Amino acid sequence: MLEKRDSCPGCRSQNYATLLEISYSDPDVFAFLCAYYCHADPDAIRGRLGDGALAIAECTVCGLIYQREIPDPDFMRALYADWIIEGDELAPSSKPMPLDHYTYLASEVMDLLAEQRLIVGSERRIRVLDFGMGWGAWLQMARSLGAMVYGSEISEPKIAHARSIGIPVLTPVQIGAMEFDLICTEQVFEHVPYPAELLQSLVASLAPGGYLKISVPPGHAVRATLSRWRWDDAFANQQKLMPVQPLEHINCFTSRSLDTLAGKYGLERAAVSPLRAMALSTGWHSVRSAAKNVLRPIYRFGLKRGTYAVYKRRNQGGPGDLGTR
Repeated sequence: MLEKRDSCPGCRSQNYATLLEISYSDPDVFAFLCAYYCHADPDAIRGRLGDGALAIAECTVCGLIYQREIPDPDFMRALYADWIIEGDELAPSSKPMPLDHYTYLASEVMDLLAEQRLIVGSERRIRVLDFGMGWGAWLQMARSLGAMVYGSEISEPKIAHARSIGIPVLTPVQIGAMEFDLICTEQVFEHVPYPAELLQSLVASLAPGGYLKISVPPGHAVRATLSRWRWDDAFANQQKLMPVQPLEHINCFTSRSLDTLAGKYGLERAAVSPLRAMALSTGWHSVRSAAKNVLRPIYRFGLKRGTYAVYKRRNQGGPGDLGTR
């Protein structure tokens, strides 16, 4: 069944503007859900949704866009275990991803570890947590570069795979009892019912000088998309709806709303060097890749924009404070 969030899951304000509200029983909406969740029985979809509605709101205080009616815990388990059954292109049994996927992964890990090495020093290994680690590829890369790695995941097959390759998988209680120099969350915060509470718990496990990376789908175009959205051809244009995908992407962030949430828990964007990120980039094999290697660090770390962000606690040391810039 669905449950209602009566306040913003980011700042708890009850003031919001409605961007879209339509019953899940609307024929076009229901047809879209049946096409998108094609492995679920239509009667099961109808039974779970009841008389609920797709109600997308924008908080007038912090700017977070969120779905007011979301799956309850039992529905959430069914959604991710039974409804979403598709070929996982990142699974170890799948064919290799394009080269750009691996070069980007290597560049990102090298850059973040290099930044942390300036803070941690060379006497011990950097302690890394990937919260929502998936199949553990990010952690395997970090481990190969000398980090001490830990993961967290809810999927049993992914947990089993991580353990089979020697990655320790932690429970929330274990995470709360440890400190990490680098915490990675890749495509996590858009899915969780209570993003503020999750962020608070992760910040509590951040070591002095530690970095917290958050990467979520960008929501800057959502308001315009919803203003002209047509459900009769929704499935053909599903990618445009992706940042607020019904039932799944229940929180949608812009650069502003992500920074506002982070600031609530004493975080600010870290002084990550765009030049170092460029220098550590790999995959200069095409004009397109080279352009990304140059422009992406400028946007993320120079301008400090977008919904890929690396945070640190305010007034704590970072590479820029150590005179390394």
